[in-house]
Amino acid sequence: MLPPSRTQRWWRKPRPRPRRCSSRPGHWRSWWAASVWTPPVPARHGPYARCCGPPFLPETAMTSHGPAPAIFYRMVDEAIDAVVIMTGECIIRYVNPALERLAGYGAGELLGQSLNGLLPEPVARHHDSYLRKYLAGLDNSKLVGQVRQMALRHRNGALLPVELKALDLGASGGERLFGAVIVDRSGPPGAAPVDASGRTELRRLQQFRSESADIMEQIARDVPLERTLHEIARVVEAYEPQFVCTIMLMEPETGRLRHGASPSLADTFAYAAQPVLLDGVQGRRLSQAAQARDIAKDPAWAGVRAAAQAHGLHSWWALPVLADDRLLGALVLHSVEARRPPVEQGELHRWCCRLASVAIGRHNATTRLRSSEQRFRAQASLLDHTQDAILTLDAHGIVTFWNRAAQRLFGWTRAEALGQPGATLLLEEGSHLDEALARVRVHGEAATECRVYARGGHLIQMEARLSLVPDDGELAGTVLAAFSDIGARKQAEGEIHYLAFHDQLTHLPNRRLLGDRLQHALVSSQRTGQWGAALLIDLDNFKTINDTLGHQMGDVLLGRAAERLQTCVRASDTVARIGGDEFAVLLEDLGTDQGQAAATARQVGQKLVEALGQPYEFAGCEHVSTASIGIALFGAQSAGAEALLREADLSMYRAKGEGRNGLRFFDPQMQVELLRRSELQGDLRHALRDGGLALHFQPQVDAAGRIYGAEALLRWRHPVLGYVPPGEFIPLAEETGLMNELGQRVLEMACNALLAWERVPAMRHLCLAVNVSMHQFRRVDFAESVLQVLRRSGADPRKLKLEITESVFADDLEGTVARMMALRVAGISFAIDDFGTGYSSLSYLKRLPLDQLKIDQSFVRDILSDANDASIARTIITLAHTLGLHVIAEGVETSAQRDLLMAHGCAAFQGYYFGRPVPDAEFSRMLAAVAS
Repeated sequence: MLPPSRTQRWWRKPRPRPRRCSSRPGHWRSWWAASVWTPPVPARHGPYARCCGPPFLPETAMTSHGPAPAIFYRMVDEAIDAVVIMTGECIIRYVNPALERLAGYGAGELLGQSLNGLLPEPVARHHDSYLRKYLAGLDNSKLVGQVRQMALRHRNGALLPVELKALDLGASGGERLFGAVIVDRSGPPGAAPVDASGRTELRRLQQFRSESADIMEQIARDVPLERTLHEIARVVEAYEPQFVCTIMLMEPETGRLRHGASPSLADTFAYAAQPVLLDGVQGRRLSQAAQARDIAKDPAWAGVRAAAQAHGLHSWWALPVLADDRLLGALVLHSVEARRPPVEQGELHRWCCRLASVAIGRHNATTRLRSSEQRFRAQASLLDHTQDAILTLDAHGIVTFWNRAAQRLFGWTRAEALGQPGATLLLEEGSHLDEALARVRVHGEAATECRVYARGGHLIQMEARLSLVPDDGELAGTVLAAFSDIGARKQAEGEIHYLAFHDQLTHLPNRRLLGDRLQHALVSSQRTGQWGAALLIDLDNFKTINDTLGHQMGDVLLGRAAERLQTCVRASDTVARIGGDEFAVLLEDLGTDQGQAAATARQVGQKLVEALGQPYEFAGCEHVSTASIGIALFGAQSAGAEALLREADLSMYRAKGEGRNGLRFFDPQMQVELLRRSELQGDLRHALRDGGLALHFQPQVDAAGRIYGAEALLRWRHPVLGYVPPGEFIPLAEETGLMNELGQRVLEMACNALLAWERVPAMRHLCLAVNVSMHQFRRVDFAESVLQVLRRSGADPRKLKLEITESVFADDLEGTVARMMALRVAGISFAIDDFGTGYSSLSYLKRLPLDQLKIDQSFVRDILSDANDASIARTIITLAHTLGLHVIAEGVETSAQRDLLMAHGCAAFQGYYFGRPVPDAEFSRMLAAVAS
């Protein structure tokens, strides 16, 4: 028997270790080999007997399903017999330690040398001739695959008798490789001769080892598992004829053993005995053998005892087939005698278990690989049918996957893209994509919008979503990228944005865009100290020309006036049409001195008066239309944009009242209104504290005219001034920081009203819309404060609808979505108020949990006469339907407006045509009258 150290190494996990060998003269590469136990030789075979080991497979040896298992390398490295790998020119590429010991050379000395140096001269000459003929395909009978008796030259010159079997290993790394297994037939110096009995056993053992080598070749060639196991069982039976061998397999899916191979047993008996063997093997620990000494006395065999005895079977013994302490199957030996199997033959049986372990393990790995390949092909097929361009980049930025949509969008075929750096295929305008790729490797995901050049040179507007693949293996660092072509969406957004912020007739900014730019100018003035001016312009005689010559000529006049205005100002100044025959000019950066700024504004205003006063030629005649201009200066301490426009508007009407065709600055004497605003601020605080505020309710109706809800509108009845318009006191509340308190009070009154309506049959179906300001909504505790009001009041949250404006989510989309979702879960619905008047991207809509869009009354007011407003209203209705949202129009004052909106698909309305905002009691009477 072998020493304990040798037998113990069989149970250790293979540990690969590199050996350097020459791949061609002057170059080196690392071959990986691993050690494996070779079966011990029973003592009766003689102390110096040698047996042939399994064939060597280099690391580069591949099968159709991947590299050869590491166990081959370990077996060769620790083999008793010598193994050599060489090229077709007999240049040695690898030798195992056994050959170095046999030939007397040190580690690495033979690498790169010719094998002929180890052969006697006549043998070397014939060896070269045989190899050349084999490579030429002329003769393969005298070298490859044959066992030859020959002599090997020792380093000291002595000749050693050996047996050599050569193998054709095929091509690897561009070279044709051959291998040889060399068995020492001399015996060690001083060895005792092997007797006749020992020679007989030796020949039997050599035959067993030779057949084992053939089995290893079958495994390497991916012969079907059933054939390989059948061959292992047949070899066992040939070597140990007193046993009938069965090999069983573990099913990973069920954790049960099943029949695998049994060459000498009928299939019917093998399957009939399977349950008995299953219970016997699976009931033992993995390291233990299961056995039954006498089948005739074992109650487990009662059902198949007769069949077993008919096959001459009287006992059985099973060894587990293991791999890294995992049960892969069992090798079952049925004995023709009722006895325990001989202990001295157990190691040979375990060698067969190792052969079976290699075969089963390789089969399982191949099966898993094929399944993985099938899954990958299925997933790749799915990705090929998406509309988005899907691609993957490895850790070095190289394209490793490219679907059909990527080929369609970018123009590069899959064959052209794979293996190329992504940076060369995805050239972008800007650096948004590069920044997103950097973020995804830090945060795991990223998204951006970018403009990428296609192969044809044109730009594609893309939305890119990037994810880092969570993998520690070969996919580590891989980025999955999905690109959507958003060109059509961006174009639609641009068109809607242009319609919302520009005048369709003159293509100038409209009032909304002017207000936005004025707000930015005020902020800039506060920061820099620069003065600016807002000029409001009214065409004095426009109504007369429009009425006498018709609207078409009036439009021509407006277009000409717009052109003249733009020629009188700088490119950085803003010229806007704010409605009808009114224009505005915004002048910025007029200097830090107020007097100089006023002089510059006056100079520009005078140029405008003169330019607009020049005759207009159209319709074969000259027509004159003068202009009245009001100017309001603004600086670091100026009021808001609306206040500034009111000042300019007041100055403009003062200029018209003073004879027209002139300009007028805002007079400090006009501060009476501002003083009144200051007084109102204090009165508003008292009203909020003393309950001087009340809700009025304006009905909301459906297409049939039925009242299905209402909007809660805050009203303030001043003890001296009477009703103060919301447009006057709401801005006051925002400026003085009262909006949060005011909004909370409105919510409380609205929820109390909902609870009261629940007790009235004619009103319990109503839902109530409540406006929420940007300041109130952005509070961290906003969602919880709303829920607390609902809990305290007992109102049904499903009947509460909160109306927010686009400005709420423009700067904090994630926070907005989180707050809305917290309230949406409770049943509260949401609508966007004054939709279309904001200055934000429509891409936010798809992320917000909305229920309704509300068309602003500014679009409805002139919908019958202004094609621009009609187009915007129709676009909003279509957009809402596309997103699956409801839509309501506010400010409906005539049946004609309602009919036009209804024709475009609007089914809900609000406005004076259906009812003015009224107190709760009057609203209740209105509903009662409708119900009766």
